[in-house]
Amino acid sequence: MAIGSDKILKDLSTLYQPLRGESFEATYLGKEIMPQTDNERLKLEVSSMDPLEAKLEEISSKVLQEYGENVWKGITGPVDSVIYTNYWIWVKNGRGLESLEEYPTCQFKIVRCTPFKCSNGEFSHGVDIKVIRD
Repeated sequence: MAIGSDKILKDLSTLYQPLRGESFEATYLGKEIMPQTDNERLKLEVSSMDPLEAKLEEISSKVLQEYGENVWKGITGPVDSVIYTNYWIWVKNGRGLESLEEYPTCQFKIVRCTPFKCSNGEFSHGVDIKVIRD
């Protein structure tokens, strides 16, 4: 039996709730157009010693366990591939991010995580993560 879209959106909202308000240290790796969503995302590599890493691992693992590769998580890390040693967050542009230059390490704060239904065929759903400079 297929899981309904409204249930997936609600589940994702609940899973990502603990990230809201979290401050963390990350290195800005530049921008990229995501072919899965056709939206531009900024890549933030979370510092390996940052406490946020454990939450990202837990959320990423739960999404993969529940939905497999059908949900675009906005999080990439070691649970996805051995090529990742740290977790990356793929975020929407937000206040204070317009002037970032590549490779500085800065403090950021997650202000919103918004699940959405994908319109293309690769993913059924995704999560927009919005941060600001902290």
